Amino acid sequence: TVGWNLPYTAPAGDVFNFRLQLRADGYDVSPGLDPTGTTFVHESGGTGRVEPLAYVEWRYPFVRSSGTVQELIEPIVSAVATPNGGNPQKIPNEDSRNVEFDDTNLFSIIRFPGLDRYEGGERMSYGVHGAVYGLSGGYTDVLVGQSIRAREDDSTFPIDTGLDKQVSDIVGHISVVPSPWLDLTNRFRMVHDTLRVHRHEVTLGAGPFYARFTVSYVQIDSQLSQTQFGARQELGLGTNLQFTRYWRFTASW
Repeated sequence: TVGWNLPYTAPAGDVFNFRLQLRADGYDVSPGLDPTGTTFVHESGGTGRVEPLAYVEWRYPFVRSSGTVQELIEPIVSAVATPNGGNPQKIPNEDSRNVEFDDTNLFSIIRFPGLDRYEGGERMSYGVHGAVYGLSGGYTDVLVGQSIRAREDDSTFPIDTGLDKQVSDIVGHISVVPSPWLDLTNRFRMVHDTLRVHRHEVTLGAGPFYARFTVSYVQIDSQLSQTQFGARQELGLGTNLQFTRYWRFTASW
């Protein structure tokens, strides 16, 4: 992958990021079963792809001080232009089978975790980021947004990933951090037209850096995992104890 990137802040306060990119992938494939052991890959030999891409992101942060806090409201819009397709049948999918669409990759250029699948087509993502920062170090941070494509792409993204339709699910997070010793984060993904919650995750962290404890709760809609587990709820516990500069103890359940 080669690219040219230009960050730019306009006199009015707009924050831009421009990127031009060219990605080339080459594969040499041997016949055999795919990583799940269920589908036989019949095609073999060499194949590849060359994908140009143009990306622009715009942010306009509004900031003001109010008493002992600073307030931020920031609309964000990004757009990607790249050819449709880009995933020939001859390329097996080994590292991009699990796609998780959430607030962390809402404005990403490519949302697949690996290299075997390429996200083609024209699309735009938009959202609003808001935050309140206290002078003592605590803050509250909120982000809500979604993505829209020029056309549906259910052939690239599995059904119910939130990206297979022309209009994506709504994703976001709410983080409340009153002090460095305590933080609470709620991440969610909702269907854009019915607002039904597809995925809900709450994480609570407490303690200083040398004695940190976490509790997490995850609720997943049955439509997101019907091929594996059905609807499910998960509870997680964890601890991280730093005894000395070189020794620490971690445990999770």
